[in-house]
Amino acid sequence: MGLTPLGLRSSRNLGLLLHLLGVQVTDGALVGLDGVLIGLRTRELLLDLLEARCRLSPVLLIVEDLHWIDGASAEFLGKIADSETKLPLLLVTTRRPEYSPPWLARPVVTSLPLEPLPLGDIRSLVGARLGLTTVPRLLESQIAEKADGNPLFAEELVSFLNERGTVRTATGELDFDAAAVATALPASVQSLLTARVDRLSRNERVLLQAASVIGRRFDEELLAVVVGEIDLKARLTAMQAIGLVRPEGKSGEFAFKHALVRDALYESLLTDSRNALHLMIAEEIERRSGNRLSEVAEILAHHYSRTTRSEKAFVYLSVAGTKSLGVYSLDEARTHFAAALALLDDNPDCASDGQIAEFLLSYASLLHMNLQISAVIDVLGRYLSRIDRLGGDPRVVFIRHHYILALLWNTRYREAAAVLQETSPIADRVGDSRSRAYLLAIEIHVSSVVGAKSLYQFEKLKKEAIKAASETTDAYIQSWTRWAIGWEEFHRGRIANARVSAHELIQVGQRLGDPRSTGQGLALLTWIALMSDSYEEAREYSEQSLAVAITPLDRSYAFSGMGNALVLLRRIDDGLKIIEDNNRHNVDGGLRYVLAGSEGVMAVGRVLQGNIGEGIHLLEEAISRREQEGYRVCRRLVSAFFV
Repeated sequence: MGLTPLGLRSSRNLGLLLHLLGVQVTDGALVGLDGVLIGLRTRELLLDLLEARCRLSPVLLIVEDLHWIDGASAEFLGKIADSETKLPLLLVTTRRPEYSPPWLARPVVTSLPLEPLPLGDIRSLVGARLGLTTVPRLLESQIAEKADGNPLFAEELVSFLNERGTVRTATGELDFDAAAVATALPASVQSLLTARVDRLSRNERVLLQAASVIGRRFDEELLAVVVGEIDLKARLTAMQAIGLVRPEGKSGEFAFKHALVRDALYESLLTDSRNALHLMIAEEIERRSGNRLSEVAEILAHHYSRTTRSEKAFVYLSVAGTKSLGVYSLDEARTHFAAALALLDDNPDCASDGQIAEFLLSYASLLHMNLQISAVIDVLGRYLSRIDRLGGDPRVVFIRHHYILALLWNTRYREAAAVLQETSPIADRVGDSRSRAYLLAIEIHVSSVVGAKSLYQFEKLKKEAIKAASETTDAYIQSWTRWAIGWEEFHRGRIANARVSAHELIQVGQRLGDPRSTGQGLALLTWIALMSDSYEEAREYSEQSLAVAITPLDRSYAFSGMGNALVLLRRIDDGLKIIEDNNRHNVDGGLRYVLAGSEGVMAVGRVLQGNIGEGIHLLEEAISRREQEGYRVCRRLVSAFFV
């Protein structure tokens, strides 16, 4: 209903929003889109929604507590700040000073720092809390000095003194002992809130402790189930009267007045009691959610992770990670997946082989995008035997594809070839087009490095690979197959054919709306231009590739070609810095394959700088490394630099 008046209703847009909310998309609206593409389309749709809404009337968008924002939402706000579209939009955010959003210095941004509350306002605040029109100067100064301009602290100090009877109001007059006030005042907000919690009755404390385990915001009905009571309205109203909780609009939820209040209550629980409450809360949320568990996966992962139910925690951490990956929120995905892996490592029986396969597929994709190649090898290598027990399951082939690719990029070429040989009969047994496409693509890539095939074999393999990939709706393998073919054509010196593959990659990117495929095509054109001595053309292609790059892997492709082009254009210092920075970042994560395409040019750069001996030494070392690794074609290319 919301999409219709904005002119944005479509099956695809509806599917994207349902997916964002974690609701099942059943009509195939997102077929052919992987996590990166879904994330891109969702961001584009949210911007379209905002712009369409702004065309109807001016819009005020308020985001509070920006310091708790997730990576994907932070990026979205950055796009709003960077947008050149003039919109009748005011974006207001609040944040703690220790968090600084990356768009803070933009010309359209105005910062309004909140100064400490002035003494006159402290006086008004204290008077309002005590129900007085005037406050004695001595009490006012004692509270103001301790609060140091913090209104929350000032309010809580008054409540604290009132509850303890240190200050008393009767018939509009105030009775207090200045010495007692000075002695009673806590040193910090945390100690003050802890002291207030300690003074609660047992029933009040039990109620609010249970609420604190639910979170900063909590649902009254859920809390009632946890504490075993039917109607909590009166008790929560009493807690509201003493300034510990507040209702959240008309949502039926309550919230703690401040996160520190919730923290003080949560920390006052003994570990066993806290874990028992987490379990009760998780089971009740799971029961309520029925077939919409994906929608609350993050919440269930949070609660089950604090119990002994590791099998539940693993499932929901995996789902939460896949959800985050599905909207290209990589930081959140990394956090969830790392927690799931830690559980699995500690207790390998907490998940079935099938559950592990689903987890590893998503996790490997994330690690590859982030250039964490050593981690891919480590994780997949440790659990490959579990995956192989699935037999004829297509996921066995997909996971082995990622494992072989990681071995190749780590320059463990012979191991990659050996694993490929093991994988081929598995793919034959599975027999579907997608599995076949994954196998053929990686087989072509391996042959580019070791075990080159005859031209007849390659042509046959190429046709089979394109046919298999085209029969799938998998955006990744459609692009990656053409990249592998183009890279092999490049290695064979069939430059015209390599250029055809590069343009096919760009066409696939345009057809699927996938900038990764476009970037890969441009990166391939960069290398073709480099080998054709068209260095300015190579620089232009690399800049275009960088402009459409999304993932760290995409940017690595672009930077590698750009650095080489600049060195060969005699912009040596700029080029070497790009190459060295890119190599360092890649090698740190285990992607050593990048060195094969850059060490020769780095050596040439040293020679052009006049360091001939150093340049020759670097070339000799590069040739030796390629020999040891078994990268025969690249060894010949590097040797050619001697000429």
